[in-house]
Amino acid sequence: MRNLLICVLVACAAVASTAELETLDKDVIAMLDEEDPMLGEADNMRDTVTTLEGEGLGMDEEAEFKAFTRKHQKKYKDHDEYSHRFTVWKDNLDFVRKWNSEKVNGFQVGMNEFADLTDDEFAQSYLNKNLHDEYLRSETFTNDLIQESAGVVSKDKAFTGGYDIRWHKNTQTQPKRQDWVHKGAVSNVNNQAKCFACYAFAACGAIEGAVKLRTGKLQKLSAQQIVDCSTPNSGFMNHGCKGGTMVKSYKYIIKNGLMKWEDYGYRTSLNSRPECKLVYSRCKYQKSKVHQKILGYVNIQKGNEKDLMNAVGMRPVSAAIDAHHRPFKLYRSGVFTLASCTTHLTHGLLVVGYGQQDGRKYWKVKNSWGTTWGHHGYGKVVRDKNMCAIGNWANYPIIPNDHVSTVRTLAELRETEEDEDDGMP
Repeated sequence: MRNLLICVLVACAAVASTAELETLDKDVIAMLDEEDPMLGEADNMRDTVTTLEGEGLGMDEEAEFKAFTRKHQKKYKDHDEYSHRFTVWKDNLDFVRKWNSEKVNGFQVGMNEFADLTDDEFAQSYLNKNLHDEYLRSETFTNDLIQESAGVVSKDKAFTGGYDIRWHKNTQTQPKRQDWVHKGAVSNVNNQAKCFACYAFAACGAIEGAVKLRTGKLQKLSAQQIVDCSTPNSGFMNHGCKGGTMVKSYKYIIKNGLMKWEDYGYRTSLNSRPECKLVYSRCKYQKSKVHQKILGYVNIQKGNEKDLMNAVGMRPVSAAIDAHHRPFKLYRSGVFTLASCTTHLTHGLLVVGYGQQDGRKYWKVKNSWGTTWGHHGYGKVVRDKNMCAIGNWANYPIIPNDHVSTVRTLAELRETEEDEDDGMP
């Protein structure tokens, strides 16, 4: 009788243990969005993601994959594609388990809506491989080359195509931490779907934040207008769902202004189809409904994170980053950092703050991949390491009645910095 009782107790313990493991697995795989919204320094991004590791965890992976397809409304054309996606999903699951089990990694990854895509498939649908070439033609890069050659850049607007383009001058004063989400200067997270519209969302976000800080009103603006109306036939040389840049978007907005999101909403359904990159959508711009204009924009020196911090201390700033990495694709929480990361820019986002977590300095960023990426669409990228070139191409708009700390040329900025250095004790 005693032996029977012991067997029963052991069996109960085993069932409880298995149930706990199944629950732990589901926490990561299902990626349930039940946490409180992000609230700054003491937010839920500190919460660690349960580690998936080892074999025989007592879970039905195919059942979980089916739950994944229902949660994210995945539809596959036939059984072969379903089997392929299940294989890819399991490969990403193995990666998540391994990554989160290695304590040396300072952040966690998880099974978000991109977990059924290979890294190359993800890049084809969500990353703009031509963005870096655009950067190499930008004034941020070319003016820096001119300065390195001891050239002098003209202050004449003719050099900048008639646009008011300036350079950020560091005021040397900024708060130790900043969170524009917590302060209500950032609109809700977007999902660009399979359209390379990150540039449009980043530009809109920077304008929205500047206007909120100037007027006290947060108005979501139309990213779809930028996607549809700043295409080559308009003269502004963005390429719709095939990609564009924040600076070309700013130039378009200088000339045309932006409508409200509610008057020109984002077409998520249409932009979820791969063919969205093959055609330009018809521009539905209405001048009578323009809600916001800008006067120009401000560049931040290439790779200068001190200047970037100074600017973000004042407002949200649009920036580009190299996002072609599986840990970034599946990023969940913590401070993102890699041992090595290229400087090949592939994605635009909005820098909405900065701070320090567990002794690690970070940038807080708003992405445009929906709320299953990161913590409800936000993430933290390590600061002061120019991680994945986040400081190489950053800028922000000048709105009417704006107060900005700027100079007209990079040469003038460098001269000012040299004078300040000479004046140091």
